[in-house]
Amino acid sequence: MKKILIPIDGSDYSQRAMDTAKELAALMDSRIILLNVMPLYVYPLKKTPKFMKNLDFGYQESEVSKDAQAYLDESKESFGELADKVETVLMDGDPADVILKFIENQSVDLIVIGSHGIGASTLRQMFVGSVTSKILKYSAKPVLVVK
Repeated sequence: MKKILIPIDGSDYSQRAMDTAKELAALMDSRIILLNVMPLYVYPLKKTPKFMKNLDFGYQESEVSKDAQAYLDESKESFGELADKVETVLMDGDPADVILKFIENQSVDLIVIGSHGIGASTLRQMFVGSVTSKILKYSAKPVLVVK
């Protein structure tokens, strides 16, 4: 396994996915791609990603981008000795669609994703979040879901 993609959004589940992928990458000497997709909608305040805690009505898109990139950089550094094998990518759009398009256009061997992200809140998403569900359904690559 040469490349592992980890979509991250600041949720506890994406942190768990990163932790699992770190172990896999260390065992298999894999490269890692941390992908953060900034959605085109605003999160409810109680579910705001950690890197967007200062969100208010005056918060500009460029500030959100800076915070998201800082979150990616911090996440990369959390890989310690493996950090030199980690690439960070920041994109915007619908998270599931962007992740699927990224998978189509990049050479990745495995996707490690949290079972739920920031937006998972409804009863129908109790077992698997909507982004993860869509990735599982449409990805041509293997997907490891971390609870």
